[in-house]
Amino acid sequence: MTTVGKTTDARASASGIAYRRAVVADAPTLAALGSTVWITTYAEDGVEPAFARHVLAEFTAERLHALLGDPHFCYWIAETEAGAVGFAEIKLGERSQLLATPAQAEISRLYVLERFTRRGIGRELLRCCYASAASAGIATLWLTAYDGNVRALEFYRREGWSVAGEYSFPLEDRTYRNVVLSLPVSPAAPS
Repeated sequence: MTTVGKTTDARASASGIAYRRAVVADAPTLAALGSTVWITTYAEDGVEPAFARHVLAEFTAERLHALLGDPHFCYWIAETEAGAVGFAEIKLGERSQLLATPAQAEISRLYVLERFTRRGIGRELLRCCYASAASAGIATLWLTAYDGNVRALEFYRREGWSVAGEYSFPLEDRTYRNVVLSLPVSPAAPS
């Protein structure tokens, strides 16, 4: 797939969702999408000031522009003809102290707009991350999920992820319990 400002590293699904590597021009879209999904997922009782400060610091076009240019980060985007509906962020080489394997990568974000969940988009974004990790020689993928996000935890378990331990996510004066999950990666077949 080749479009103006887009990458050719893409795949399409039968459901009308296209998956491709995000490029620097996608930074504003990823910022808006990330903010939307984060608030929808975690601000169940309203947007507290700490949540607002976190989202406004994490999901800026400038910050994502820089990360999209960093070779240690890889972003996959899921989109319909109308626009982006999900994305995944993988940090190549990011290690968890809970895991023994030296070659690790963290899937630090897997976000899908609520109205597009349960359509296989998260699963396909995981596959894209897995393929990126395998081609980079990564032996283990890991991620953290909020322990209150039961739907996400069940999803990862169905996808073959195993619990590796716990992580406390700090947000200003509070911490939130997260579950660390891992998945072994088979080496990529030579092409």
